[in-house]
Amino acid sequence: NRDKLKELAGQLDEAIWTHYIVQWETVLLALSDHLEHLAAQSLLRDLLLVRPNFLHRVNAFVEDGEDVLFNKRREAGSLLNLFYGNVCLRTLPVLDVLIGRLIEHDKIDFLEELIASYGIFMARAHDYPITFVRDMLLYYYEHSNIDR
Repeated sequence: NRDKLKELAGQLDEAIWTHYIVQWETVLLALSDHLEHLAAQSLLRDLLLVRPNFLHRVNAFVEDGEDVLFNKRREAGSLLNLFYGNVCLRTLPVLDVLIGRLIEHDKIDFLEELIASYGIFMARAHDYPITFVRDMLLYYYEHSNIDR
């Protein structure tokens, strides 16, 4: 079963990044809606933490993100072009949703891995990272998993 999931993750990864059949953000949202299933968790973990396609894009964004952002804003004259043309920025709100879903489903280990891999990106890409963290903590304060 695990081998089949790895094979499926590979095929999904290829459909997203090689053939552009489905959008990355759509796949992440669909899988995050089904975190109660081990298969969805396994596919998410594989796509986000094992497969290099998105992680390489995020690392490139973090390394030269500010320069790229400034130049694109100046050239395009519109933040919409920048947002919709950049898969990292389009994925940012999806990662926010995924973090909340991981808290709701008590997937703390996966949450820690996700933050370790994408925390710097999220801090640089969010307009107000402290506000994001504050809002997340306030929303989930009553949740039993937040006090760990």
